[in-house]
Amino acid sequence: MPKLGMAMEEGRIIRWLLREGDEVKKDQPLLEIETDKVNIEVESDVAGTLLRIDRQDGETVPVIETIGWIGLPEEVADLPPVSRAQRPVATSGELQTETAVRATAVVSTGAASLSREGRVPATPVARRLAREANIDLASIPPTGPRGEVRRRDVESFLAGAKPAKIRATPLARRVAVRKGIDLADVEGSGPGGKIRRRDLDRVTVRISIQGARKVIAQRMTESHREIPSATLFMDVDVTDLVASRKTWNESPGIRITLNDCVLVATAKSLRDHPILRGRIERETIVCPPNVHLGIAVGMDDSLLVPVLRDADALSLAQLSTTTKDLIHRARTGQILPDDYVGAVFTVTNLGMFGVTHFTPIINPPQTAILGVGAVRQIVRLESEEPVTRDVMTLSLTHDHRSIDGIQGAKFLGDIRDALESPRVIFGQET
Repeated sequence: MPKLGMAMEEGRIIRWLLREGDEVKKDQPLLEIETDKVNIEVESDVAGTLLRIDRQDGETVPVIETIGWIGLPEEVADLPPVSRAQRPVATSGELQTETAVRATAVVSTGAASLSREGRVPATPVARRLAREANIDLASIPPTGPRGEVRRRDVESFLAGAKPAKIRATPLARRVAVRKGIDLADVEGSGPGGKIRRRDLDRVTVRISIQGARKVIAQRMTESHREIPSATLFMDVDVTDLVASRKTWNESPGIRITLNDCVLVATAKSLRDHPILRGRIERETIVCPPNVHLGIAVGMDDSLLVPVLRDADALSLAQLSTTTKDLIHRARTGQILPDDYVGAVFTVTNLGMFGVTHFTPIINPPQTAILGVGAVRQIVRLESEEPVTRDVMTLSLTHDHRSIDGIQGAKFLGDIRDALESPRVIFGQET
């Protein structure tokens, strides 16, 4: 199990991309693993043959522990025995001998159709079971919502039973795929038990807490239980900032977001308020010299926080470009574990969802986090005349063991002053 980052202690094997006996080329993807932050494909450092797989799909393995062997075909006899902690892999010959009589007696009507690439749609578990039993997936009738062969289909095929075809409307199938609902668990209310869209609303969906979501749950529970936190709210008049951003984006080049402007202002303020980038180590507050800024990135089912390193040293254009690259790589699974390490402060923005105020939770060992709300219009009196202004609310949650309210207020005030003076944000580039 490769150690892909300094903080990585274990990884979970999602799936092997090759099988035993396959030829392996240098830099060829071998398997996909899940760390506590990200899923990533592991490439082979050498060429050869995948002689044996010692740890299977779904297993969690400590880093540096052996999960498989690559070498010359004649070296397979010299491999050490699999340890007790590892489950040996049954050979396809053993499985075929055990199931051949039952499998060959099955009629293959209603078998799976090929995908556009000529590959039978199937779940990874079903594909592995069929491969180990030396059974053609195309001969197995599928019951999956997208016409894929599932584990129970293979098991039913081996047992000599033809699985029942699940009847459902096209809309119900699409919704089931989107929500991760197994149609086999749904009771249909349509004619002949056909599953309709509304039948899915009565299904209890269970989502396993693992991987990144498990780590988030543990850290947020730790934060809520152990940190005496307080949250400060401050309104910022961003009317001039919104106008300056619009002018900037009318010119060719990098398009700036309001979040980019908030990150610039935050980085500058962190440089002048070292206590806000500190962490508590026993009876000492440690304040690192670098302004490494964490950026909360929302995913479909989790939250990732890649790190914008030395953010205070970047120009607005550089910061915007780097931030967009981090977010893109985080959402497309191209980011590495070390890209999540070292943040001294985090910024989380829910403004794009219309949220105006919220209380963010500190991500330990950091001692503060900034929440950014949506821009809203207010009407106020100026010289006894009503005027419309664009206002944004910032929410600072801080650890009261190291940061007092007045320190947090001054820090927020500096961010506000920068955002209300666009020349500070855009510098000489305006």
